Amino acid sequence: MSTRTVYSGIDVFRLVAALLVVAIHTSPLASISADADFLLTRVLARLGVPFFFMASGFFVLERRGAVTRFLKRTALLYLAAIVLYLPVNGYMGSFRGLSLRDLAQLVLVDGTLYHLWYLPAVMTGVLIAVALLRLGGLRAALIVAALLYLIGLGGDSYYGLVAQCPALEDFTRSFSKSATTRATASFSRRSFSCSAPAVRVIRAANHRRAPSVSSSRCF
Repeated sequence: MSTRTVYSGIDVFRLVAALLVVAIHTSPLASISADADFLLTRVLARLGVPFFFMASGFFVLERRGAVTRFLKRTALLYLAAIVLYLPVNGYMGSFRGLSLRDLAQLVLVDGTLYHLWYLPAVMTGVLIAVALLRLGGLRAALIVAALLYLIGLGGDSYYGLVAQCPALEDFTRSFSKSATTRATASFSRRSFSCSAPAVRVIRAANHRRAPSVSSSRCF
């Protein structure tokens, strides 16, 4: 018999976040109001992907041995997705004329198809978070994570502002090894996943103040 803590709030918001991600790619309010669609898909819905990063960090970093299992399973899923989309890549000519370096970047950074970027990004983010925790502890990890996140925002959400300052633009671009917007966006999101240790700090503080309010199930 084992006891598993159930985080019902996270489970509910996973569905909400999934719908927000769908909204980003479908613009459901575009035919009704351009302003409303902008607020939904470019503001509110942008919470979806960072939430999944944070949830991954919350569960993976909390359990002993979970990081290795998570990386193995995600890598296998990514490999299966790469194989599944090889015919599409062939039809699109995605690999035509690529150097070995470009191919490695495509697999390890960008994703072999535009929507696959999340899988290498979340694996990289977890590895960065683990390294920060081991090398500097929680406080240092949070500080570095916050700085990385700000840099990532400069290359994605706030690039329009950053581009007005050549020095900042050059600094932000130096963190991206790809000329594609997706690679910079990917860096921003994997930087956000580094802030997953913040959840551990909040959780530890809650446990010190009061008993857990999470429900439990026995199997």
